[in-house]
Amino acid sequence: MIYFNNVYYKYPNKNKFAINNNTFTINDGEFISILGNSGGGKSTLVKLIYGILTPTAGEMYSSYSNISYMPQDGNLLPYLSIMDNAKLHCKVTKHKFDIDKFDELARTLDILELVYRYPRDLSGGQRQRASLLNALIIDAECLILDESFSALDPITRHNMQGLMLKLHAQMPSLTILMITHDVDEAITLSDRILYINEGSILQFGTPTELVLEPATEEVNTFINKDNLTCDILINSWRISAIKRAQAMNRSYIDIIDDDLNYLFTLRVSDIEKSMKEHPGNTFDLKKVFETYGGVDK
Repeated sequence: MIYFNNVYYKYPNKNKFAINNNTFTINDGEFISILGNSGGGKSTLVKLIYGILTPTAGEMYSSYSNISYMPQDGNLLPYLSIMDNAKLHCKVTKHKFDIDKFDELARTLDILELVYRYPRDLSGGQRQRASLLNALIIDAECLILDESFSALDPITRHNMQGLMLKLHAQMPSLTILMITHDVDEAITLSDRILYINEGSILQFGTPTELVLEPATEEVNTFINKDNLTCDILINSWRISAIKRAQAMNRSYIDIIDDDLNYLFTLRVSDIEKSMKEHPGNTFDLKKVFETYGGVDK
């Protein structure tokens, strides 16, 4: 968990606060995107979370002892192989290198056959996958992505987004914070989106809330829903259904239509399975029922 209570931050010799009275909570396992104009405070906010900066005033708390940071240009040393990069990262951060975990991550990221290659021998997408492996090998509890996919071509970036959905579904306890300027990317991947400008949080809510209920005209203009190419409900219905069932301590959930007529019942495990098997795809409730069978009542 990450907790901010009336947090301020001002850089030395600056008159203005870079972070201005921010209060919010990020829960374990959430995928949070941080949106906003350049110079609005996104990087400063992440530096506070990562521990590079200390608040000027206010209270900040993080329960994470292992936070990994992945910059835009990755985190690999060019003169070491993917495996040796991971070994060095473990050594520097004082973690034991676990070959079984390394192989599992490499297989999940589809680079198992590349682990003895050097970064120069990899494509842009392969280097970003290797950078993700390097960030996750230390049993990271929180992963910070600082515009990590912005330099990729559109097709590779789309593939990386699908990989992130798959990875987050397989590692539900991992908290992910992603700085991005790509609204479609934020809406596709995120549980919630934090919009910040001039150091102040203008809105912190679900993708659907920011698209359909923008808190300010600035948020509305930045999101610009008429230009969106993604489906804002790609994951929100599945995540909402799972959380609702968990809150009621149930392993299944009843599905009703807009007129409150009962349609069918789905297992939570099948909804979770649909997220893993169809990351990034529009996969509606009826299709889940037809694919996995649902529950007889």
